[in-house]
Amino acid sequence: MKIVYFATSNPAKVIEAQKALNLFGIKVKHLKMTKPEEQHATLEQIAKDGAEFLAKKTGKTLIVEDTGIFFGAYKDFPGTNSKLLFFQLGYQGIFRLLKGKKRTAYFKTAIGYARPWKKAKVFIGISKGSVAKKPIGPYDKNVPYDKIFMPAGYKKTYALLPEVKEKTSHRTAAFKKLGRFLSKT
Repeated sequence: MKIVYFATSNPAKVIEAQKALNLFGIKVKHLKMTKPEEQHATLEQIAKDGAEFLAKKTGKTLIVEDTGIFFGAYKDFPGTNSKLLFFQLGYQGIFRLLKGKKRTAYFKTAIGYARPWKKAKVFIGISKGSVAKKPIGPYDKNVPYDKIFMPAGYKKTYALLPEVKEKTSHRTAAFKKLGRFLSKT
């Protein structure tokens, strides 16, 4: 069985990764650490740079992940600032930002995979959908946008569709791409 180390401070992400990578016979081990993040970088750049930096620092082959939500009403926003935006404005502030604007949105995940002293490979996953008019479902501080993101083809939020999210989410899509790559190497 192959093993991949996942450098993150969020154990919920490790569980999600393990479920997706189980399909490829890959075991995920948690490295409780955070990656450096350049303020104005893209998700892809943050994942690539973080994976290379931490692989070199730890001497381990590992992955890092960065995810953001992007509102169709704004160019590349909030993206890498999704967490900050939510904790500064909350749901009501987000709804004010989207008032009278199109409510399309998508989640994007970038996973950086690196071996020590090697260039990282990046795997992308995207979930398209829209922003609900109000928060619906249970709150999870690790994924607050799940209460307002409705995946394409559904009238409910991810918070109410955990089985749909597990199979079709942006993170699952990116991990499946990683799994296919690792199963060939």
